[in-house]
Amino acid sequence: MRIELTIQLRITDFDDEIEYYAEYIEGSDAYKISINGSEVFLKDWCDIEDIHAELIAAQMLDILNIPRCEIAIGLISGKEYLLSYPSYEESQEFVSGERLFWEFYANNPDFVNENPDFYGKEETKEFNHLHSIWGILEWYIKEHSIENVSIKKLLDDLIDQFLFSQINDIPDFHSNNWGLLHKGNSLSIYPKFDNEMLEKHFRELEIIGTNTMGVSSVSMHQTPTSILEKFLYISEDAYLKRAEEMIRKLMSVGISNIINTVENKWNIKIGKKDIFVTNYTNRLNLVESMVEEVRDQKASTRSKK
Repeated sequence: MRIELTIQLRITDFDDEIEYYAEYIEGSDAYKISINGSEVFLKDWCDIEDIHAELIAAQMLDILNIPRCEIAIGLISGKEYLLSYPSYEESQEFVSGERLFWEFYANNPDFVNENPDFYGKEETKEFNHLHSIWGILEWYIKEHSIENVSIKKLLDDLIDQFLFSQINDIPDFHSNNWGLLHKGNSLSIYPKFDNEMLEKHFRELEIIGTNTMGVSSVSMHQTPTSILEKFLYISEDAYLKRAEEMIRKLMSVGISNIINTVENKWNIKIGKKDIFVTNYTNRLNLVESMVEEVRDQKASTRSKK
C-alpha cells in the first residue's frame, strides 16, 4: 500500500476506509502520523534498502504465521518513507519490554541484587531476558490482577519473534522492540516490528573466519549464532523444533520467490537482489547446520545419562 501523505492535510487511502493525517515534527527526522486516531511511526531515516528489507521481513513473517505490525510506504514530496502501525484497538495499552522490566525491578529489589549481570553485555541481554521472562510475566499478571492468561502462550509467541530475529540475522531484538498488549484481562505479545536491519543482506560481505563448526560463512556484517545456539541447547526441545520448522519453511519457499512476491505485491523493483539471495541463503545454511549440531549434542547428552 502506498499512501500519498500531504503535510498538515488529511487524506483518504485508496480503499476509502482509513483516514491519514501527517504532521512533520519540527527539528527532528520523523513524522507523526494518525491513522483512525491512532498514532503511527514513520521512519524518515530509512533508505530504500531498509524499506525493502522491512517488506521482505513482513512477507517472511506472514509465511511463518507470526503476527506483525501493519506496514505501508508513505510518499511525501516524491520521497518514500516507511510506516509501521498497529492493528489493535485504541483501548489496548502497549507495554514495552523495557517498561515491563523496569516496573519489575522497581518492585523486586531482591531480584536486582541477586542478578547484577541481568543488564549486562549487549550480546547476552536478549538471552538473559528470555530466561527470566516467565517469572516477570507471572509477576506482571499478578500485579495487574489479570485472569485466564496462558504464560506459556505469551512466552511461545515472544520466542517466535526471538527465533525469527536470530535466524534472519536481525540483531536488535532489544526490550524496546517487543512488548505486551494489555486490556483488562486480555494480554498478548505485541506484533513483530522493526525488522529493517535485515537490510545487511544487501551488502557485500567479507569473510573473516569460521564459526565453531568450521563453516566459513561468518562475515563482518553477520551476527554469530552463539546466542541462538546457547538458547536452543538449554531450552526445551519444542523451541529447537520450532527453529527447524522456521528454517525448513523459509527454505522450501525460497528467498528468490519471497522477493518476487514482494516485488509483485508492492509493484517495486528490488536492487542487489542477487547479493541478498546469496547472503541470506548462506545465513540459513549456517543456522541450519548449527541447529542440527545442537540437536545431536542434546541427543548425545541424554544418551550418556
